[in-house]
Amino acid sequence: MEKKYYQNWNRLVYYVSDVYAATSKFKTGKAKDLSQKIRKTAVSITVDLNRPQEIEKSKIYPLLSSVSVLETYLQLAKKYKFLKDTSVLDYKLKELKTILNQMLE
Repeated sequence: MEKKYYQNWNRLVYYVSDVYAATSKFKTGKAKDLSQKIRKTAVSITVDLNRPQEIEKSKIYPLLSSVSVLETYLQLAKKYKFLKDTSVLDYKLKELKTILNQMLE
């Protein structure tokens, strides 16, 4: 059974904006590398959710996996003190996971 694509584009754009703002201070070395991975993953999730075609259940699982990857990157950034607090981003990722899980039902 197919589901409609995610319809709240503005929420996704604001989330990506938050990710970019949080990682804007990652200027050099490992921090910059991690910043690029975090940003690329966030944008990828957004693009995949905004495709104009229907999203099948089988395509939701890779998106959930990408959200988990992003969570891991953010925890690494926090562990290595590139980010002080990831609670806002973590909350938004949890919300996104909930939405994706609802799309599976």
